[in-house]
Amino acid sequence: MKKSLLCLSAVLTLSVAAPSFASEPPPKSKGPDSICVLPSVPASVAKKSLNTKYPVGGIKAPAVSCHDNKGKHKVGYHFKLYVGRGTDWPDAVCRVDYLNKPEELTAACWNACIEQKKSCYSGFAKANADRETLCDNQLLACKEVNDLKKNPQDIKSIHKKYCNVPAPPFPQVAPVQSLHPETSGDF
Repeated sequence: MKKSLLCLSAVLTLSVAAPSFASEPPPKSKGPDSICVLPSVPASVAKKSLNTKYPVGGIKAPAVSCHDNKGKHKVGYHFKLYVGRGTDWPDAVCRVDYLNKPEELTAACWNACIEQKKSCYSGFAKANADRETLCDNQLLACKEVNDLKKNPQDIKSIHKKYCNVPAPPFPQVAPVQSLHPETSGDF
């Protein structure tokens, strides 16, 4: 009787396990939400790749938010890129502490965009050239909307609004790209 219950238990466990595919979103991270601007799919990409949505493959960029170390915050490091041990990006090799300047916020967000592309390549794309192109397009869109020179209004607004005190709390919703006349269209 005991043996048949063990077999039944194994069958039930196997029958309810859902398959995992690279194009499915990864499990939700328990980390902070990001203050970086989220890109919209450019019209040029939407025309070539119908039904494309960001984040590609459900792979979010690592969070950039307020620094959680009060000592670092006190000496001017107000922003932090949440990568490394204990995050969804444990092997990320990039700077994590950023000064309280709009250009530093841009640098932090760009590094988050780059880490997202790496994860997109290794998870969603898996050496598929068409999917790699989607990852590349997302990187370009992410860097563009988080560029102080190309999007100064949003970046300066985020810089002023967030991280005047150490974390937490984190923003609950990341800012969404404002549509500029030259990039607006059906997404």
